[in-house]
Amino acid sequence: MKSPDDSAALGPLFAEPPADPFAPSKIPPSDFERQLAERILQHKGWRNPISVRDLCALFERSEDTIKHTVADLVVIHGIRIGGARVGDKVGYYAIETEEDLDRACKPLEGQIFAMWRRVRKLRDPHYMRDLRGQLRIEGEEPA
Repeated sequence: MKSPDDSAALGPLFAEPPADPFAPSKIPPSDFERQLAERILQHKGWRNPISVRDLCALFERSEDTIKHTVADLVVIHGIRIGGARVGDKVGYYAIETEEDLDRACKPLEGQIFAMWRRVRKLRDPHYMRDLRGQLRIEGEEPA
């Protein structure tokens, strides 16, 4: 027999989507932010994203503008929007389940890790000495 907690773990992150997705935000959205969010939130789940290309055409905005505005929707306004990046599933969608959330976060976490490895390599002391023109100790490996 399932407990009420079991079904909650498998279902949507919110029982009922908020009537106004901007209600929790302390900053009022621009008209464009509101329109973009409303369009993306119609695409529920990672299997049903709307492409950046479609959003660019619909709003007559650049890809950079769309991407930066989506980032603001998530970070500033707290709207749960995920980015699909698998096969033909590329675009933005409303996060409704734990799987949606996981699929939105995994690529971002991988990107963070890859960037961190790159920073560590660039900050390597051997690399810094080379930049400064300092001599290496005999037998020391280059950066």
